[in-house]
Amino acid sequence: MLRNLPCLLTIHNAGHQGLFPSQIIERLDLPPDVYTVDGLEFYGQANFLKGGIIYADTLSTVSPRYAQEIQTRELGAGLEGVLRKRSADLKGILNGVDYDEWNPDTDRKIAAHYTPERMQGKRDCRRDCCTPSD
Repeated sequence: MLRNLPCLLTIHNAGHQGLFPSQIIERLDLPPDVYTVDGLEFYGQANFLKGGIIYADTLSTVSPRYAQEIQTRELGAGLEGVLRKRSADLKGILNGVDYDEWNPDTDRKIAAHYTPERMQGKRDCRRDCCTPSD
């Protein structure tokens, strides 16, 4: 059901990479072909951030400046080459939300309204978002 959904990966800190011994690939029942230099392999370990960068459809960071910085040797934490290869898909978006525009209590484009005090609408929205359509 979820196989064809696009995937966005947001990188908050390139230094936090999710490094594990290579045996994790088999333990998680992942296909062995993901553990290559062009996949999750990273200096003898499995690197899940690297995998996310490679396999996600689109990449974002916490700001346009950080998107540029992590493509450099100084701040790329060893992933700068992979990030440069995906630079066309890497967007920096400033943290923060305009709560007047994105207000679930008044948004006309969602299935139901909700607030922290009235959460039933959130469940309705989740059901609307995650229920397969015909």
